[in-house]
Amino acid sequence: MTHTESGEWVRVLDVTFGRHDKPGRLPCLRVEYSTESGMFRDYVPIEHNTQHAAAISAKVWCQLDGDQPVPATVDEALSRSGELTVKEIEVCKTGRFWTVTARRCYRLLGPPVTYWAHGPPRPMW
Repeated sequence: MTHTESGEWVRVLDVTFGRHDKPGRLPCLRVEYSTESGMFRDYVPIEHNTQHAAAISAKVWCQLDGDQPVPATVDEALSRSGELTVKEIEVCKTGRFWTVTARRCYRLLGPPVTYWAHGPPRPMW
């Protein structure tokens, strides 16, 4: 792990996507990152009906290098998971739990792209 002020960067060896259902709640997209330091999980509230959840979903989808538009359902996200790529994640320990706070993806053309926890930077072009 590479330590920074806001967290530690870890290399992602594999990533899997699934549906996370909890009784009485709307489903989430479950993202599991297998890294050199262990397994980290992320739950993306794609189907939740608040502006905050929509902003989180859009941010994470963009950070995973997904094409626009952001999927409206977990099933759509799973069917489009082939678009997604991530090579490194930044993790921070909050109490007993680790939280994924940022992701780095590497596009086939061009330099590596880093999207921070506050969302992607504006394009320079």
